[in-house]
Amino acid sequence: MEKCSDQDRIFYIILGVITIAAFLILLKVISPIVDGIILGIVSAYVSRPIKARFAFLGKAISSGIATLCVIVPILIIVIMGLIEAVKQLIWVISHQVEILGGISSFIGADLPFNLTDVVYRWLPDLIGYITPLLHSIISLETTMNLGILLLNIFVLIIVSYYLLADGERIIDAILKVTPPGNEDLMRQYIEEVDRTISGIYIGNFTVALLIGILTVPFLYAFRVPMIALIAALVFIAALIPLFAKWMVWLPISVYLFYRDGIYPAVAFFALVLIFIDVMPEFFLRPRLIGITSRIHPLPLVLAFIGGGITGGVAGFFGAPLLLGALVAAYNVYTRGRGEGSNKQELDSEPRRS
Repeated sequence: MEKCSDQDRIFYIILGVITIAAFLILLKVISPIVDGIILGIVSAYVSRPIKARFAFLGKAISSGIATLCVIVPILIIVIMGLIEAVKQLIWVISHQVEILGGISSFIGADLPFNLTDVVYRWLPDLIGYITPLLHSIISLETTMNLGILLLNIFVLIIVSYYLLADGERIIDAILKVTPPGNEDLMRQYIEEVDRTISGIYIGNFTVALLIGILTVPFLYAFRVPMIALIAALVFIAALIPLFAKWMVWLPISVYLFYRDGIYPAVAFFALVLIFIDVMPEFFLRPRLIGITSRIHPLPLVLAFIGGGITGGVAGFFGAPLLLGALVAAYNVYTRGRGEGSNKQELDSEPRRS
């Protein structure tokens, strides 16, 4: 083997530094669209069964149909939800005097005089603080955030489509840089990662769908209007934690308070918080995803919660992705050791003549 000269070593060091610097700059550049990239990966995994159904139409057409079948309904639900939220916001602003009067009359009937006087002085200040906050929704910063959101949606569609259409090329590119003799091991690892992550994301989609369905009986029981739209919004909130589910429950509770009084509103909020938020997130989601991905529920819970707190939408889906990659590496490693030990045992057995 030829020895590297000092000039060659310096060249390789400079090349390595330039490569690392370029990689870090690239990460900085794409940081505003990380959410779109991660959600595009999720969409590709969820869309893959649909692509298989339309495989006879060709790779490009089936990938486009599968991507649109998943993303378009979600976008329609989100747009309808935003339109309805704006309508409700306008209603609250235009009826704030009536709402304030209803709250004041309820509180005044149940509180001592001294506390009632404090509440009467405190509520107008609260309304005066909330109203400018609501108007700030249409501020310049929010407009810029909306532009980034639209850009992430575009990136989501592009990433999902090209992963479905050209995913094999990514695998081929990885195998090309794999050291000679390790191609089979790398292919096993890629297949294990793919199976594990597919189980995580498809399981998460199934849990979100179940949460949306579980919402319907509560909405019927409390006679909440627009049941289909609200259940769809809960499904989106459970699938993509861009908006927390309590942001759906709180306006409904305010509506129930305005229509039926404080006790139905509190009962509704408490029931959905327990049976739609806490129990599915801590028991249903980790167990079902654990079955589909064959990962223990505990690390899944930690990955979803920790990833969501640390990185928002990208962290919520990215942390389980990293966990799946680690679990796949462990599975391939232990499987290889098992096969190696079995082979040694067979070789050590005495041959019968």
